[in-house]
Amino acid sequence: MYLEKYAHAFNQPKKELSAKFKKTLIKFLVFWIFPAQLRRQAKRRLKYWFGLAAEPESLWERYIADKTQKQFIEAHKNNDIFAYKIVSLGCNCFPRTVPTLWGLKPRKKQGEKGCPFDLSDNPLPNIAKYLQNDFDGYFDTLAYHPQLRSWWIAKDEIVYCHEDDCNENSRNTIISRFSERIDNLREILKQDTKPALFISYFNPLMAPDDLNEVCRLFNQIFASLQQYRQDRTFRFLIVDTSGVLNNCKGLHQDIKLLSYPWLPQPYVWHEPQCRYKKSGLKFEQDFIRNIQKIINEMMNTNTH
Repeated sequence: MYLEKYAHAFNQPKKELSAKFKKTLIKFLVFWIFPAQLRRQAKRRLKYWFGLAAEPESLWERYIADKTQKQFIEAHKNNDIFAYKIVSLGCNCFPRTVPTLWGLKPRKKQGEKGCPFDLSDNPLPNIAKYLQNDFDGYFDTLAYHPQLRSWWIAKDEIVYCHEDDCNENSRNTIISRFSERIDNLREILKQDTKPALFISYFNPLMAPDDLNEVCRLFNQIFASLQQYRQDRTFRFLIVDTSGVLNNCKGLHQDIKLLSYPWLPQPYVWHEPQCRYKKSGLKFEQDFIRNIQKIINEMMNTNTH
């Protein structure tokens, strides 16, 4: 059901002959441009002019966004980012990626361990289910999807869209890799004493249409976190770039909701023309400031 909604993200429509010609022409026009970043920008600008893509960000917009991000990281470089945990609870890789890019979450090369919802697409009901049942039967319908060119959990429509080094013969690798990530999450849930911020990115395409059911699922996730963490400090944050959850009145009072109905729709946070535009930068800055505020609150709570 959910795959039908968001499959377009994986299965791009077949290109017409004219589109193929335009792409070939663009490659010919830009191959000589250096540095590589300028070449990519010129390529994306030509794609827009030829009607093949959305209008890209300008070099000035990218410069301002990069500068703002670097300034934030520099201003917080003395903060101990290993004194707390930021954990992704899906539905996609936003909760893992953006805090890392802004320096609030350690990178893999710094020793940060991955968790199962970090770099995969997960429908909301299945996040709630596997947190509640401690991942019982998680790999039962693991299969390779030839059209998606990815491994997935068929019955739950969980897609491992970032395991680019895995092919149809990599079943054991996938099981080993995600078993380790599940164990990493279990350690944070059941043993780790550091304050933990759990973040879920709400995607309407990967959630029930019934808003009451959506609220119930988020409350179920929160209840599971309470059960696992017990008296250890944690917060649960939902990020909604669609504005849909503004009408969700049944969320538990201790769940933090950040809703951004003013963002252009559809808002694809990882596309450069979204991230580097003024609206995208404003969104990320507000999100990061709120994360920093929650972290400070948790750390203060944990020291008393």
